[in-house]
Amino acid sequence: MHPIKKLAAGAATAIALLTGALTVGASPAAAAEYQPDFWSDRCEYGRACIFPTYASGVWNAPNCGETYLPAQSFYYAQSAANPFTVFYRDGRSDYVAGYTSRPLDYRNLVIKVVVWC
Repeated sequence: MHPIKKLAAGAATAIALLTGALTVGASPAAAAEYQPDFWSDRCEYGRACIFPTYASGVWNAPNCGETYLPAQSFYYAQSAANPFTVFYRDGRSDYVAGYTSRPLDYRNLVIKVVVWC
């Protein structure tokens, strides 16, 4: 094999190995930081919570970031830490300050929640 081709092949292999190591190394940290949304019987500490109009339970949003929901009616919001904004299908929104609660427009369907960090 020509020396330049050997050098190029060796460099390509090194880059591939380094990229793989960085990807594998970053995965556990990223997974540890992600905190999924879930339904519960209460608002968990550190969560943005919204209460559905026609069902029991409480939807707990992740601690930070945005989450899309299938359009559903919610009547009440509670922040157990960070402030968040509830976005409705018609383009309007309601802001919930940190460690507060407030009613929501139950006649409007919620499509997204953004928790501000």
